[in-house]
Amino acid sequence: AVRTIGPGDWPLHNLDGHNSRYSPLTQITPANASKLAVKWQFDLPKGSTLGSATPIVGGGIMYVNSGRQVFAIDAATGTQIWTTEPEGDFKPGGRGPAYADGKIFVTGQSMLAAFNAENGKPVEGFGKGGVLHLTKAALDAKEPGTYPADFDPYSIGYMIASSPTYANGTIYMGLAQADSLVPGGLITAIDAATGAIKWVWRTIPQGPGDDGWELAKDTWSGELRYGGGIWTQPSIDTELGLLYANVSNPSPNYDGSSRKGINLFTNSVVALDLATGKLRWHFQVIHHDIWDWDLVTGPTLFDITVNGQPVKALASLAKTCYVYLFNRATG
Repeated sequence: AVRTIGPGDWPLHNLDGHNSRYSPLTQITPANASKLAVKWQFDLPKGSTLGSATPIVGGGIMYVNSGRQVFAIDAATGTQIWTTEPEGDFKPGGRGPAYADGKIFVTGQSMLAAFNAENGKPVEGFGKGGVLHLTKAALDAKEPGTYPADFDPYSIGYMIASSPTYANGTIYMGLAQADSLVPGGLITAIDAATGAIKWVWRTIPQGPGDDGWELAKDTWSGELRYGGGIWTQPSIDTELGLLYANVSNPSPNYDGSSRKGINLFTNSVVALDLATGKLRWHFQVIHHDIWDWDLVTGPTLFDITVNGQPVKALASLAKTCYVYLFNRATG
């Protein structure tokens, strides 16, 4: 049976589709925080490390991956329930797993693995034996026939640096960190049951076949249009039917002479149609970045009242120490 997600659970890296990162639990308060003490600890096997992975909790079970190994731990007692690891050549990486539909989705350098949350067994119908070569599948969907069957996207810098998020049977992922010379990061939608790619959007359009090309084509001076990785988990508004992502800096970082112009859609908040992946609106916070001052947190979604009127809002923070606030329906 699929466990029920309760108010104390934390199923995604940023808690939920709005990236709210706020727990309603009230046991710990400013008045009693000084009395906190260790209740349990879980010792990883020798040589293991959590790196930058965030543990998640679904149905009272904590899940975390250390390299290839995935652990399910009773969140109340710290007792290990199961441990497993993906089949095949799964190079570890990413920010930690996601819990959805009774499954655990674990990222590697360029792959995504799915396990049954109750027993740790691979989800056989997902990808190949529970493992999807995600970046290769996304590139093949974007550019059919371009890459040979044994091509490793990691060899040209495509390395996953963000965690999956989830809504209505679909996993949404930002692919590639920003410091490699990749021809644009990728945002992709994946069928959570099968691993089939639903759509892919490229953050730096490379030609007329990429959505947003007419807007972006004259904002780069040369043919080499690099960067635009995704470091953070996208946010989702299922009512508006929009996905929001922070696109990071152009490459090379500190020398912009090869890329004169404002370099869209780097350093931008973008809103994509949740069903099709088409660009709905964008806002670039820094034009022609040469200082690696990319957007680093968010987008976070919240609802507020302004001058007596309800507003569906979005906030993203940048290394400039500014907070950028938008009406998320319109940009």
